Amino acid sequence: FDNFDKFFLGAKALGSDLLSILDPFLISANIQVVAIAELGAFRQLFESDPKVRERFERVLIEGAGVAGSIPIVEEEALRAEKKSGIMFTYPAIRTVTESAERYFFEGVMPDKAIDLLLELVPKVKALGKRVVVRADVLDLVSKKTGVKVSEASGEERTKLLKLEEALHDRVVGQDEAVKAISGALRRARSGISSPNRPMGSFLFVGPTGVGKTETTKALAQVFFGDEKAITRLDMSEYASDDALSRLIGTFESGKPWILASLLRERQYGVLLLDEFEKTNKEVHDLFLQVLDEGFFTDVSGKRVNARNLIIIATSNAGSDIIWKLMQEGKGLDKDVVLTEIINRAIFKPELLNRFDGVILFRPLTAEDLRKIAKFMLQKLQTRLREKGVELVITDTLLDYLVSVGQDPKFGARPMNRAIQEKVEQVIAEKMLRGEISAGSKVELTGADIAPPQSA
Repeated sequence: FDNFDKFFLGAKALGSDLLSILDPFLISANIQVVAIAELGAFRQLFESDPKVRERFERVLIEGAGVAGSIPIVEEEALRAEKKSGIMFTYPAIRTVTESAERYFFEGVMPDKAIDLLLELVPKVKALGKRVVVRADVLDLVSKKTGVKVSEASGEERTKLLKLEEALHDRVVGQDEAVKAISGALRRARSGISSPNRPMGSFLFVGPTGVGKTETTKALAQVFFGDEKAITRLDMSEYASDDALSRLIGTFESGKPWILASLLRERQYGVLLLDEFEKTNKEVHDLFLQVLDEGFFTDVSGKRVNARNLIIIATSNAGSDIIWKLMQEGKGLDKDVVLTEIINRAIFKPELLNRFDGVILFRPLTAEDLRKIAKFMLQKLQTRLREKGVELVITDTLLDYLVSVGQDPKFGARPMNRAIQEKVEQVIAEKMLRGEISAGSKVELTGADIAPPQSA
């Protein structure tokens, strides 16, 4: 019985119990019965059924893999050449097979490699070419998946080489994080990192408001071209006992649920796991596999690809230790912080070791806050220019904002409120009173931003 799962569901739709009907044949010594079903369907429909366990012996057939598929794909390429008149180079055949395994998780090998090879034929013929080379394969894979798989060149190559500089246009300080992320992306795009793991994985540890999420946003904007390339999960929402089933689904529902769905929709970009320490241990164990193997299996038994992602988990765990070290003038000691995190049973050592890097984010200095205030004012400056108004950023304004927007416990977040209340509010009121209009140049004085308090 090929597609036994579909036969079973068809009988069920007619109100028939297929296994009971087949039972006399299954127990007979005069006939051998072989039923074929995909692994996901088996798990969903049959694995928990006592009749199936009693009457059938389960035989798991593994996919052919890359090495086992190449000879089969070569034979299919020969047949395609005879029909179409084009020729496949061996590097193209090998790239077809490797790409099918790495970038297309739906289906099995060698079938999905053959599908990709046959799809190449009309694409290449439409270009007026007679020979399929490796670059043709990579171009088709990129178009089908949205993943950059061809060699970096031109503008992208320059961007990769100057990635630290571009990230620092938005991220103040935090040199360790910027350097680690930049290195991971260069390795991934050069094709020398492991193809069986995510492009990069990092745990950002530090106090609130010091730039962990902003660094992630800057990465998405600079490298992937859009902050929307971030798939974000607030892990504090997955702290209950049903957290794992909400992420990957349940057998009862048969639905893949949130994490599987999100990664199938966007398999290339940044996966941000905010407040990672607040989720439960089952979810931590799930990410042990994701960080190590670059995929996980959803409730239907289908693999979900995470190998084309930069995975960034953020955590405030150990912030008190970081503050204590800084106040004592000892500087950040990663070993001390991580040892305390492990002793408190926040993260297992094996989970920390799965990340490509655990990055400590230091508290912001007054000079850092001054730079952040300038960045924020420049954004306001851009918005006002669209209305024909020019905002002048002065040292007086920056000094004042640093003095009122500084709170060691909350990092840079109070700065945003300070700019809203002390700058944007003042300008909005002046515009409503007609004191500022298109063509105006605005330079706020001390009296504007810090009016005297009435007795």
